[in-house]
Amino acid sequence: MTSDHKDEMLIDLESGSFRAEIFSSREIYERELENVFSKCWLFLGHETQLPNELDFLNTYMAEDPVILVRQEDGTFRAFLNQCRHRGMQVNQYDFGNSPVFACPYHGWTYGADGALINVPMEDSAFPKCFDKGKLGLREVPRLEIYKGLIFGNWDGDAESLTDYLGEAAYYIDALFDRSPAGVEVIGGIHKWTIDSNWKLGAEQFASDMYHVALTHGGVVEAMTPEDVPVDRRGFAANPGKQYSALKGGHGSGFYLSDGDDAIIASILGPRVGEYYNTTLRDQATRRLDRVRGELMGSQHMTVFPNFSFLAGINTVRVWHPRGPDAMEVWSFVVVPKDAPQEVKDDYRRGVERTFSPAGTFEQDDAENWLIIQNTLKGYQASKSMLNLQMGLGMASGGDPTFPGTVGSCYSEEAARGFYAEWQRLINENQ
Repeated sequence: MTSDHKDEMLIDLESGSFRAEIFSSREIYERELENVFSKCWLFLGHETQLPNELDFLNTYMAEDPVILVRQEDGTFRAFLNQCRHRGMQVNQYDFGNSPVFACPYHGWTYGADGALINVPMEDSAFPKCFDKGKLGLREVPRLEIYKGLIFGNWDGDAESLTDYLGEAAYYIDALFDRSPAGVEVIGGIHKWTIDSNWKLGAEQFASDMYHVALTHGGVVEAMTPEDVPVDRRGFAANPGKQYSALKGGHGSGFYLSDGDDAIIASILGPRVGEYYNTTLRDQATRRLDRVRGELMGSQHMTVFPNFSFLAGINTVRVWHPRGPDAMEVWSFVVVPKDAPQEVKDDYRRGVERTFSPAGTFEQDDAENWLIIQNTLKGYQASKSMLNLQMGLGMASGGDPTFPGTVGSCYSEEAARGFYAEWQRLINENQ
């Protein structure tokens, strides 16, 4: 996007259209880094990924490498993974346990609390004005936790995480507060890159049930047992709802079932299906309510801007931006802590088979996003206006059952909410 149309509207919510260049413009991407990823709450990790004192997890906030560390008192802190001397990363392990982080370039060493504790040849080579106390690792100023999910924010004046999530917490709880024992991460983190814009993944998980029947239809048919009726395979005309946050850009969609979610069994196997539709359903109904415990099934959701999950299938991911035309996907599995071990194992295997780098569903999505991004290399293609009208004017607020604005699951209501918040943020300070 060039400066001569900087003030031009990129997302037209009234007409339901948007400029294709939001997926390819370097200038727009730089504004995202400054105004979206430096001001929003970003997912860093789950408590169960750092169970012990001095455990650490290397992650990212957009393109900034960050070390998340459990302190000796059990709390969490996060630091920019950048030595204050020449900017080298002080820790290059994905995860582990350590009381210190030593820069491999010149040996500056930092404690788990981020303080600079050792500088080689400090007494002989540095002046008296050298002050280690002022050269600790840069700390992420805001760190808060919701249901085991650890979020960070570079904006020290940002609203609380609870206020940021708002009504979206109702939908988050459908996965992360389903069991009284809570959830845990199993199987490590899958990481892979896709040469496409991060918003394509985030928007799809917020809003797009529309693609399932065509993009994934063949896989669903192949995996579904023959005795499952067609109207229980996710292709009914109006089987569910779509939620769009009244503020914040969060979105979710889900099928409505009668307490027997056949899709879960088809994807993850009969043992998970039986557990999900009996034990876990009963727990969630008592703990939450009948809607989230029994009726909401096969839920997809994005917490703005780039944290997503599929509840029921239990794949969780972050869409880390890597420029306007690439993203690094981080994906892991969560399971109820009190689930039988064989159920946990089936969850892990089922997600690896379907929603992993080589998974059947995952490859369908990646192929779509790759072709979209490749098309955007064309000058005319990047200047196109794309359509965002599905369900326009058909959703409503004030639903006594579902918070937020709610419409049919076959809608782009949540996508419009996602892009409305995105546009509001990138236009700040312009």
